Amino acid sequence: MRPPARFCSFWPNAPTPPATRIVQKTDPDAFRQQLRRLQQHVKMDVLEHSDGLWEIVYGPSYTRPPKPRPAKPDLTQGGPHPFWLPGWERYSTWGYEQGPDGHQQLYAQLILNEDGADAEPRIWITPPRHTVQTIDELAEAIAEALGSYGPVPPPTAEVKRWLTAPPLSSR
Repeated sequence: MRPPARFCSFWPNAPTPPATRIVQKTDPDAFRQQLRRLQQHVKMDVLEHSDGLWEIVYGPSYTRPPKPRPAKPDLTQGGPHPFWLPGWERYSTWGYEQGPDGHQQLYAQLILNEDGADAEPRIWITPPRHTVQTIDELAEAIAEALGSYGPVPPPTAEVKRWLTAPPLSSR
């Protein structure tokens, strides 16, 4: 005969799972029946480990559908493209246009989230002050301009990532 099952429930987002563990001694078959009845009412997954430990996954983080991913920008198009720097990502854009001389020139208009969609950009990276022709140059100009908004300017490589890739939280 098998030993009684040990039931272990971890609350979602718990700081230390062992502190939130509930241990209950019961017959494994009876416990499975209870879980089957409960699964008819609550969306959850149940994992039974070989050592007799059970994990139940449920709660808002499990039942909410994932957020749709923002489209990855097509860098062959002029823009505007989203700029995904946290705190600036809602309204900031960048892209490129043909200058009067026929050369491609990149631009960025960065607006803090707290300023709102109708606000003037706090940071303008546009000709004639900035003549930017590559994403690396644009990232460098943005990093320099962001320096006045924090104790340390962000690294150019991070700014380039915010220009070209959606954040992990949206993937």
